[in-house]
Amino acid sequence: MNSSVFIALLLLPVFLLSGCEDKPAYSQKRVDNYSAIGRGKVDIKGGLVYVKMPPSAALFKTLVHVGSHVKAGDILATLNDSAEKLAISLAEAEIRHAEASLNTIKVQLDNATVDANHWKLAADAGVSEQQLAVKALQKKIQISAELEVAKSTLEIYNIKKKQAELALSKRKLIAPQAAEVIKIPTQIAPNLEAQSATGFTLLPNKPLIIRAEVNESFVSQVHVGSTATVIPDSGFKFGELKAHVQSVGSLLRGSYWSENQQPSRVIEVVLSFDRPQKLLVGQNLMVKFDG
Repeated sequence: MNSSVFIALLLLPVFLLSGCEDKPAYSQKRVDNYSAIGRGKVDIKGGLVYVKMPPSAALFKTLVHVGSHVKAGDILATLNDSAEKLAISLAEAEIRHAEASLNTIKVQLDNATVDANHWKLAADAGVSEQQLAVKALQKKIQISAELEVAKSTLEIYNIKKKQAELALSKRKLIAPQAAEVIKIPTQIAPNLEAQSATGFTLLPNKPLIIRAEVNESFVSQVHVGSTATVIPDSGFKFGELKAHVQSVGSLLRGSYWSENQQPSRVIEVVLSFDRPQKLLVGQNLMVKFDG
């Protein structure tokens, strides 16, 4: 056999082995770039806001629709308030009646004071019996007591009116913060009661975050401030995004993502995007934590 051919045959396995090692070496390097991988969802900082209907409330008029953008203090809907308005009217009538009674008693007290002073002067001068002066003074004291009762009654009715006005103010559903309306209750007739579970769901105008699950075996490799690469599930047309860890949970629990009968235990890791993103709350993500 020719010596050059013999040498070529000896070197052939070396070339073949070196060619086979190229791909595994590159693949291993890519895996080593990440310290942990987890699955997560897009969420809103602070979570969604729920404005519920009061118990036994009847929806009267909805002032917003799905997609409406509201500010803090905006009225979302009004409830049936006929009972509260009736209570205010009743309290106002009671106040007028109490004020009229109070004014009458004040006049009576003024007259009783004049009489008491008159009979006292007459008794002191000896032109009238002392007993008449005593009776006049007693009448003045009695009317003074009636005046205090009338004042208390008027105060009670004013409080009743304030209570009715407070109840009326609660017949409006108010947006607690700036947000987008993403769900509204079903419109019902004013004379029908709504279930307390119904209401408005608001998406606050706050930054998006990621809630990811990391297997307990990788807990020690994820820290606050760690960076991560975020990849959306299929169907969403954008590339990789960058985020960093805001908090690492202290509670191990079963994974929401596991399809096994005995799910693995995970911790929750909250991340924030490095730049504002236009994603959907609830959107599934793959999170790769940088090594």
